[in-house]
Amino acid sequence: MVPGKPLTLSAYVAGDLLTGRETTAYVELVGVGDPLPDMPAYLDASSYVPVPLESAYQAAWTTCPADLRELVETGKLSGEAD
Repeated sequence: MVPGKPLTLSAYVAGDLLTGRETTAYVELVGVGDPLPDMPAYLDASSYVPVPLESAYQAAWTTCPADLRELVETGKLSGEAD
């Protein structure tokens, strides 16, 4: 583990027993609060679609209802007993 980067993102290219191609993993280490990197979503061994993780997350977060954002940020809903 890398200090300050306890989270792992990974993308995989599947192996192929017939051709002997091994599975390949592309790994990015991130920490809490780091912007998420773009990652590939592989369609086959040589083609992928870039996935903009940070912008997709931010777009989803802005449409999230306020009470659910509060739950994520604080671990409880307004009015809940401690």
